[in-house]
Amino acid sequence: MKKLLLPIGLLFSSSLFAQTAKLQIIHNCATKVADTVDVYAGSTKLVDNLAFRNNTEYLTVPAGVDIRVGIALKNSTSVSDTLAGLGQTINLADGMEYVAIASGLVGNTSTPFKLIAFAGKSTAPIASPALTPIAIHHGSPDAPRVDIVARGVGILATASYGETAPYQSVPSTSYILDVKAAGTNTTVVSYTADLSIAPNVPLVAFASGLLTPGTGPAFGIFVATPNKGAAIALPTAALPTPMAKLQVIHNCPTPVADTVDVYAGSLKLIDNLAFRNGTKYEEVPAGVDIRIGIALKGSTSVNDTLAGLGQTIRLVADKEYVAIASGLVGSTSTPFKLIAFEGKSITQATVPASTSIAIHHGSPDAPRVDIVARGVATLATASYGETAPYQSVPSGSYVLDVNAAGTTTTVISYDADLSIAPNTPIVAFASGLLVPASGVPAFGIFVMTPAGGKAIALPVNTTTGLFGDALAEDQTALYPNPANNYVKLKNQGLTELTIMNNQGIVVRNYAGNIPSEIDLSSLENGLYTIRMNRSGNMSIKKLSVVK
Repeated sequence: MKKLLLPIGLLFSSSLFAQTAKLQIIHNCATKVADTVDVYAGSTKLVDNLAFRNNTEYLTVPAGVDIRVGIALKNSTSVSDTLAGLGQTINLADGMEYVAIASGLVGNTSTPFKLIAFAGKSTAPIASPALTPIAIHHGSPDAPRVDIVARGVGILATASYGETAPYQSVPSTSYILDVKAAGTNTTVVSYTADLSIAPNVPLVAFASGLLTPGTGPAFGIFVATPNKGAAIALPTAALPTPMAKLQVIHNCPTPVADTVDVYAGSLKLIDNLAFRNGTKYEEVPAGVDIRIGIALKGSTSVNDTLAGLGQTIRLVADKEYVAIASGLVGSTSTPFKLIAFEGKSITQATVPASTSIAIHHGSPDAPRVDIVARGVATLATASYGETAPYQSVPSGSYVLDVNAAGTTTTVISYDADLSIAPNTPIVAFASGLLVPASGVPAFGIFVMTPAGGKAIALPVNTTTGLFGDALAEDQTALYPNPANNYVKLKNQGLTELTIMNNQGIVVRNYAGNIPSEIDLSSLENGLYTIRMNRSGNMSIKKLSVVK
């Protein structure tokens, strides 16, 4: 057989042909009868006894002319031995490199055995840093469309059978390649790919074999280098741990827990999470029980978590969740705990802009309420600890009326500009106490975006509702406003007065005999909210302190 190789070299010598190309052939036919083949170019045997999952080096072949390529079983003696239907004509460009993968199944009409050619990559050395150009070919006839993902890096290929993803140059290091059903996060099998074996050298990775092999070879991923020989089988790797995404919001108004640490098992998941702050969506293991514990700020281990403030959650892979730490430390009726609910995908929506909003009732002493987007719809009906599911609304400005549940009696109203988060899911949550003690945050509604950080306080709308209309203006007038060191008010009939700063923290609280002049000398410059109670009738005013 070797005496046939001399004419091949002469036939394809660059001295005989002005135009030449480079061609590498990879044998990837999973049919057992064709485990070794001969390849003919015209009447000349180009490749002798090429075994399954083996490849040639880059061969010099004529360019700019039609070449009839035929496949014969091993030990053929002439072109007349090529198998009917397994030949095809190729015409290569001068000076270019090509790879032809012989894939498919002998005798199969839907995925027949044939050459699938694509543009190769120059084998000339690449300047440092070391990079490996890699093309990925889907050559498994019964495998579905897949994504090939370099774990922690990105998608290298999306392909159906017979398709080749073009070369990408990646650092010549080791990767975990996850094979996923296309367009999903479901990993079917994973492989270890050490590309440091070929720094600055182009590689072809190809899916080979059958998912349901029967009498044929099983599925795997193999790598062909520019050198002649057997392709390198990639070893399987452990499947990735299923993950979910979790955002945690701190909504406990108890001063002792103004900042907390959150543990998942023995791991500190969140460090120093302040009240009315939230994390971004963090990846956490899914499909397993996770013990979530709460510790005060500055904790050093899971042993510092507070008794009774831990709970076990189990999340579903590839879903988003929000957990709001609500309640009061030491309370038996509304204890401090995590209240988790399913979140919303952060994928950006198309125009027109809309905002998905979930509303959580997190004020322990507030009654059951309806949250109504004025003139639009009821967005939520909830008691403490409940969350109304996401609704998508146009990303505009709204007035949110807080009504006693089942009534049209508005207790307080807020301005909500949802254009701050177009095409983004947000969580609005009631926070603080209706009847706070000194130093304890007062009731308000806050908004958290997927980016986390400090929650956005919704400003009170004072045009309607009991807070705006219950009392006549002359009964509740504040003067001067802006004020300096004092403010006067008409105190007739007042039973309680509360002053809150622009963060919703109570800085003064008076009950019983309310003075007609309030000393402001110790307050800093800023905008304050004055809440006045006259035998159950509430009003609210804004006071500016300027010194």
